[in-house]
Amino acid sequence: MDIELKELPKSEVSLKISISPEEMRGYFEQAVKNLAKQANLPGFRKGKAPRSVLESRTGPHHIAHEAMELAVAESYYKAVMKHDLRPVGRPQTDLKHEHDDLEKDGLSFTATVAVMPPVTLGDYKKVSVKPQRSEYSDKQVDEALDQLRKGRAGFAQVTRAAKEGDRVEIDFVGKQGKGKDKAEVPGAKSENHPLVLGQGGFIPGFEEELVGLKTGQVKTFTLTFPKDYHEQSLAGKPVEFTVTMRQVQETKLPELDDDFAKGFGAKSVGDLRKRLAENLKKEKEQEARQKTEQEVVNQVVDRAKVEVPEELVGDELTRMFAEFRQHVERQGIPFDKYLEQSGKTEDDFRKDQRGEAERRVKMSLVLNAIQEKEKIEVSEKRLKEEIATQLAAVPDDKIKERIKGDEFKAYVRRILGNRQAVDKLVEYATG
Repeated sequence: MDIELKELPKSEVSLKISISPEEMRGYFEQAVKNLAKQANLPGFRKGKAPRSVLESRTGPHHIAHEAMELAVAESYYKAVMKHDLRPVGRPQTDLKHEHDDLEKDGLSFTATVAVMPPVTLGDYKKVSVKPQRSEYSDKQVDEALDQLRKGRAGFAQVTRAAKEGDRVEIDFVGKQGKGKDKAEVPGAKSENHPLVLGQGGFIPGFEEELVGLKTGQVKTFTLTFPKDYHEQSLAGKPVEFTVTMRQVQETKLPELDDDFAKGFGAKSVGDLRKRLAENLKKEKEQEARQKTEQEVVNQVVDRAKVEVPEELVGDELTRMFAEFRQHVERQGIPFDKYLEQSGKTEDDFRKDQRGEAERRVKMSLVLNAIQEKEKIEVSEKRLKEEIATQLAAVPDDKIKERIKGDEFKAYVRRILGNRQAVDKLVEYATG
């Protein structure tokens, strides 16, 4: 077998593979054995039918096709191993389905495949980042206490006009367009919808429009959605809302005393404040750590050079699109309606998000290279601990089986390896 390797742009290679007639005859013999085991022919035990009988029943092309598939699969594998390649995805071949002369002339074909590209790391050990500070104030502790009180609040129905802090129930519908073309916005309709005025559960301006309304009153107003709104079809667009006030309730906050604190497992108000402060401290430290990590990783990725394979970018875009679709549908919006309202297609999404997908793939490749450079390995003990944590959090047996599978274990190993690589980079950058 002869193999010629040629490097192509975008981290692809072509493998020109030539298989001799003698080698092909061996694949034909194996093909006959395989097909004979599958065939159920009168007068012959399974696996014992001769080639001539098989050909008379299935035709010579069937055997030739089986032989060709065996030859391609094995020769491609040998070529990959010989050149120590790390393929990404399936190869594309230029095979022609002409089987007549394979035993006489042999088989030649070219396989093109994307491979894991070499990564040229910059001097990542010289990246220097000042750790983000984690700060919290007594005011934030007070706010956390207020949130706990609001969570245990009672409500009393009132006949007065609604004001900030009240719990109300409303019917609302949002529409876009003008005149006869005005149509309901998918997901922008609800009945007896509860909200507390002033908590910011709706877009800016919506709750303010409800202040002053009494039970039974109807109000129509137009608001422009924020330009950075997560639903692109609504971002920066005006929507006309019609709201009916169904109920106004006054909020009754519980007293902040030791009895209240005991409801959260604390001994006293002072003890509850202490616990909230400790939780807030941990939360702020985690936020600061994440910001530091992001800054460090960004600088390391910017210093690295790598030709990102198109195959990996395509896979990442497919994952991103699937996640986005799930996000839209979780909002109760049919995805086809969303596309119709936004005037966009999947191709538009892939085009818009391509830069982000390339960035994500590059970051993954760089972190993988850091693991190799720093000889980072995930211990079996750590892997088992993480798998056990995942299993404990999932009640569904089918999902548990998937978590136990080799594919998911490889995914967890990769995530843990990346985690260790980021920790090492932060150590260098902040040490």
